[in-house]
Amino acid sequence: VEDSGTHVEPPQPSEAARSSGPTGRRVPVAIVMWENLVVALLKEEFSTSLVEALGGELRAAQPSFPFDEFIAGAAGALKPLELTQRRELITDRLVEALPADFGDAAKVLHAALESPTLTGWMTMPVGYFVAVAGLADPEVALPLLARLTPRFTSEGPIRPFIEAHPEVTFDALRRWLADPDEHVRRLVSEGTRPRLPWAPLLRGFIADPTPCFELLDALVDDPSLYVRRSVANHLNDVAKDHPDIALAWARQWQPRGDDAAWTVKHGLRTLVKQGNPGALALMGVDVDAKVSTTGLSLDADEIAIGQDIAFTCTLVLKEPRQARLVIDYRVHYMGARGPKQPKVFKLATRKAVADEPTRSASAAPRNEALLGLTHELVEEHTDQADHDDTEHDDAVTEEGSGLPNHGA
Repeated sequence: VEDSGTHVEPPQPSEAARSSGPTGRRVPVAIVMWENLVVALLKEEFSTSLVEALGGELRAAQPSFPFDEFIAGAAGALKPLELTQRRELITDRLVEALPADFGDAAKVLHAALESPTLTGWMTMPVGYFVAVAGLADPEVALPLLARLTPRFTSEGPIRPFIEAHPEVTFDALRRWLADPDEHVRRLVSEGTRPRLPWAPLLRGFIADPTPCFELLDALVDDPSLYVRRSVANHLNDVAKDHPDIALAWARQWQPRGDDAAWTVKHGLRTLVKQGNPGALALMGVDVDAKVSTTGLSLDADEIAIGQDIAFTCTLVLKEPRQARLVIDYRVHYMGARGPKQPKVFKLATRKAVADEPTRSASAAPRNEALLGLTHELVEEHTDQADHDDTEHDDAVTEEGSGLPNHGA
């Protein structure tokens, strides 16, 4: 958002929320309400000024570009539309304004990309133009998408090519594995994700993710964290539909070194959250440890929306050894029509010693109706870095959000 020119301060916890509960650090997690606000603001990036700037870039590359027709009536046409609709409108205008022959249109776009100011949001409709106008010509379109992706991710526009021309597209993806640009390497992983947020599902890979293994296998220990995070999100997608396949891949990758182990750890977050024994074992958790929980207590019987409730409990390892434990908690929310499905939140990772109590405490706001998957942890020793990834992260960060890559 900062790189796009829009800046909005995120919501801050109230003074009461900051001061209540046990001492320790509080870690705000993604807020659904905040996500919706961001999306509403981002649509304003697709404005009349953006259309004019994009038209100017194309006119500079091709003096005969019909600039006046391209921008005519843009303000009125854009005003009632939402984010995706605005992008589609600009894409449609590109289809009308650029040469009908896609090869000629691609030459104009390659020339325009010589300008460093053709970047950011204005490049997003260009990528989708390639997906619309160039779908029948993948040999020309795919190199153009690779050149566009450092300006604005091509993860969405490449997906029609994966479905329409899988062999040609996979040949290109294999070549890009060795590309020196991390944005192009990331496109290999991100563009093939089965469940990429804000993009059509790749149902073939949901049914069978194994064609992507060779691509991820080459990137799992990539030197770029940006690329590895994408591989982790891809693995997390696979885990949602095929946990056994995800675990098999993870077991192959984890021994490769710290970078691959980091990717595996973040890629298995959904399975860890579900308590999957195989995923927990890969994280070094003693899944068979005998642990008792005592003294669970709440600091209030009733609270209002916006208030916190703190809980404490004691866990005791009931066997003569040490054990590494992942401690989560599950909240059963009351909805307008009765109880909702419970939600699991991460609390702490601890090394427990036999018969030595481990005390855990947390405070979570109960304003679920307003904030969705939001909570604050006040456990002083919480290993939050291990567990703060939620499916919400994909929606508003660089992880497949459609935000410009340079803003990641």
